[in-house]
This record gives sequence, structure tokens and C-alpha cells, in this order.
Amino acid sequence: MPDSDLTTAFVRAYRRSEALPAADRYDANCGEYPSTPLCKLLEALHTIGDRRAVERVSERLIQGVSHIDLGAESAAGELAAVVGTLVRIGRIDQAEQIALRITHPWNQGEVYASMARAFTLTGDLPRAERAVNAILDADTRSNAWIDLVSALIEVRDLSRALRTAQSAWESIAACTESEIQPRKQHHLLQVLDGGGRWAKPRVAGEAAKAVQAAEAAETLTDPCDRDRGYVSAIFALLVTGQRDRAADLIPRIADQSFGKAALLGLASVDDFDERLRLAAEITDPEARSTAHKDLVDLMAEVGEFERAELTVTSIEVPFSRADALIRLAGFMALTGDRASAREMLQDAERVAAAIVEPALRKFIREYVVEVLIDIGDFEQAEITALAVAEECGPVIMLSGLAWEMAKAGDLAGARRVVERAEPFTAASTDPTRRAWGFNWLAQVMVATGNLDDATRLLWEAIPVEPWYDTVATVAAVAPDAVRAVAEELLSNQ
Repeated sequence: MPDSDLTTAFVRAYRRSEALPAADRYDANCGEYPSTPLCKLLEALHTIGDRRAVERVSERLIQGVSHIDLGAESAAGELAAVVGTLVRIGRIDQAEQIALRITHPWNQGEVYASMARAFTLTGDLPRAERAVNAILDADTRSNAWIDLVSALIEVRDLSRALRTAQSAWESIAACTESEIQPRKQHHLLQVLDGGGRWAKPRVAGEAAKAVQAAEAAETLTDPCDRDRGYVSAIFALLVTGQRDRAADLIPRIADQSFGKAALLGLASVDDFDERLRLAAEITDPEARSTAHKDLVDLMAEVGEFERAELTVTSIEVPFSRADALIRLAGFMALTGDRASAREMLQDAERVAAAIVEPALRKFIREYVVEVLIDIGDFEQAEITALAVAEECGPVIMLSGLAWEMAKAGDLAGARRVVERAEPFTAASTDPTRRAWGFNWLAQVMVATGNLDDATRLLWEAIPVEPWYDTVATVAAVAPDAVRAVAEELLSNQ
């Protein structure tokens, strides 16, 4: 189809949206705001390099923000989204002008936190740190530091993540409400888990003061918060050489699902025999299986693969056992032993067959696909993904596989997977989900450089999808269509 035809269809989709009542032009249930369409249009215009349009639409966006009650707590989400968009497209001065006008402590914190994450993802960590330090509310500031650590892990800058985690830990210690400190410490440890468990002891070791705050957990009235506090204290005590004291805290943990996390901390020291004995003493089968599963992780991290495989056999719950096998496969792949990794994944699929709950069984099979993608076995990933699709029709998994294949340079494979995914997408009885699926597949085709097929798929999405949800894909195949919508939007007062 000629670009002009796509432009007509896209403008028509925009007009269809504009004819709706204002409250129906965005989906509040999906975390969207009145400014969401403008934000997405701005990022698309930035992508195609139309500076004049970016400037004019930015002014319209800022004009709209000026009508928001900056003192209303409900405005925080929208203000943060707008400021984040302005940072990503390089309109930093405008973003900071909006932020400076905000006086409500919660809104101010949320907006600066959004700016900080955007700066981090664009590589400007010093500016991100200044944004966090500008947050007035201590509670929000500590949350922003934790979010900054998460963003650095997301871009795989682990050394900076560790340094930033030190600031996060100090910020948590500065919180005036002692009851929230253990909860935040536990949250930070969970975030660091995304960068590898090696991060936990190093950060905890640099923050000995956190031990005292976490031990104050005993004074907490909420059992869940108290257990989280104990776990944080155990991690911190271990790395300061107070192993016996850490072990003494374990019996105080009421919830065994938290108890197994404490066992992880002890297991990271040296003696797996003792840790296995402690895990075996857990009476709840689910918690016992989870403890064994996490011990498998730790054994694999230090290269004890034979022992890890043996420990897997102690896991009684099929879901936990399959999960452990998949994670073990990932560790084996990192050492270059891809053959053993594939065997572990095959075992995981066999165990998954015994999982009664369909959603959990589907999760495991999708996890297998993820690891196959990670180790570069796209052929087997495709076979497994299609088998799952036959049963459940998860277009997003096939799209994700195609996307990774395109990133790895296997453009032909990515196109083939998109072609295989098309029938599943077309078979959806929900018009909205079907249109969403076609838009996703079109994005993959753009990544492979196949703009003709991307355009063809877009034709299935544009009549149903909100125009702003397809604008990024349209920008890649028909930039004039984006310009046309921008012009029409700017002409409407």
C-alpha cells in the first residue's frame, strides 16, 4: 500500500479518537493519562527527527500541563510521565521548569524520580543523582535511589549500581519512620538480586549501620514487616563476620517463606551441608522446596553443578523443581556448557508436565523459551514457543522471540517467526488484542528492515488500536503520517 494510503488511515484513526468524549481518548485502567497521546506523539516525532514539530507539540504538551493542579496528589503520575518524556526527547530545560513549579512533596518526589530514571537510561548519571538529591521528602527520596539502582541494573551497569546502592542504603537509614526501614532494606536487596546475589553482601557490608536499623525489627508490630527486617539483618550480619548472631535470628522468623531467604544468606558463606540440613527442617513443603531451589542457585553460582543437580532431586513441588532446573541451565550456559544446559531444559519441560495449574505450567514453558533465547538456541526456542502457542496462543512470547532473533542478526528467522505468529494473532476473538498483536508483529518487522510487511501488518492494527499506540511503528514506515497527525492536532484548538 502507498504511504499516502497509510497516512489517510492513520489520520482517520486520530479523528476517530478525537470524536470521543475527552475521558475516552485514553485508557486510565492501563495507567494512561490525558497527556499520554501527546507524549507518544512527541517521542515518535523525535525519532523521525522533525525538530520543528517536536518544539510545537512540546509547547502544546506544556500548555496542557499548566492546567493540571500541581498541588493535587492525583497529579503525580501524569506529571512524572510528562517530565520523563521531555527528558527522553532532550527537552531537559522544559522538564526542569515543570519540576521546579511543583510544591506538593509527593508530586515533587515522583516527578524528580521520573526525571532521574530517564537521565539514567540516557546515560547521564550525574544529572540523575542531582535529581534524586533534589527530592524533599525523605521517604520518596529513598525510593528514588532504589529505583535508580534498578535502572542501572536494567542497563547492566552493575558497578555503578553497587555504588548507587550505597547512597540508597544511606538514604533508607535517614528515613525518620523506623518502621519502614526494614521494608525498604528488603526492597533494595530484592532489586539487587536482579544484578546477581553477589551484590547483596557487598552493599550490606558497606552499610554496617543498617544492621542496627534492621535488628530493630523486633519492635515492629506487623509480623510481615518484622520478618523482612530479620532477613535484612541476617544479610548484613553475615558480611560483617557475625555469622553466629545471624544464625540466631533465623528461629525468630515466623513466616517460613522468609526463613528460606535467611537460609540463602547463610548458604552464601561456605558450608552447604549445614544449609541443606536447615532446609530439610522446614516443615512446610512449599517453603522447603523453595529453600532447596534457592540453594541450587547458590551452588551453581560457585560452580558446584553436580551438587546442585543432586539437590534438585530433593525439591518436591513440581513448579519449584522445574524452576530450579531452568535456572541451573542458565548457569551452565554461562560456563559454555550448552549441551548440559539443553538437557536441564528438557528435564524442566518433563517436570512441567506434572504441574496441575495451567498458568504455572505455561509460565515454566515460557521460561524455558526465555533461557533458550538467552543461550542462542533459537531453533529449539522456536519449536517450544510454537508448541506453547498451539496450546495457549501467547502472541507476546512469539513476538519476543522474533525480536531477540532480529537483535542477534537472524533477520530471516525473525521474519519466519512473525509469519508463524500471524495465524495465532488473526485467530484472536478479541478485536483489541488482535490489533495489539498485529502492531507488535509490525514492530518486529521494522526491526528486521522489512517495512513492506510491517506496513501490511499495521493495516490490521490501525483501524482498532488507539492511534497513539501505533504511532511509534507508523513513524518507522510512514513518517509523513505522523507529521500529518501532528499538523492536524496543532490546528485543533
